[in-house]
Amino acid sequence: GGVVARSTKGQLLQEDGEYTAVVKSNKEPEGFFFRQFDRLFPGGDFSRGGMLRPWIVYDLRCFSLCFLWASLSAYRHGLGTPAFADQEWQFRATLWWCKALYGLLSMPFVVFLIPGLGTALTHARPTGYDRNGVCRRVLSASERRQLLL
Repeated sequence: GGVVARSTKGQLLQEDGEYTAVVKSNKEPEGFFFRQFDRLFPGGDFSRGGMLRPWIVYDLRCFSLCFLWASLSAYRHGLGTPAFADQEWQFRATLWWCKALYGLLSMPFVVFLIPGLGTALTHARPTGYDRNGVCRRVLSASERRQLLL
């Protein structure tokens, strides 16, 4: 198989049949985004989700805040007690506001939905499952047309 992609550490990813092998290379990563990341974050670790870790930590903190708020509301309104029947509507309203807050706090992730930019930021290839449950790359439009002919 040929070279499929280059990782941010300069490793060449080769596909041989169904398997992907990592071949070490001393070449520096090339491309506009790599140069910008190197300029903005000198010495940053861009391998294995290095630049996405702060995003994951941010999302975890947002979720924890909303979960804490919902848990405190459940405790305050007496979830599981007979008094909860009278205050259930307040608890449900709090859950709705928790969901709304989490949605608003997730706005920074919209940048990943911009066509082309999400792929450039994550370097992830779209994949899907075939009929046998094996993860495969997504077929391009021309490949899909060939299969239908």
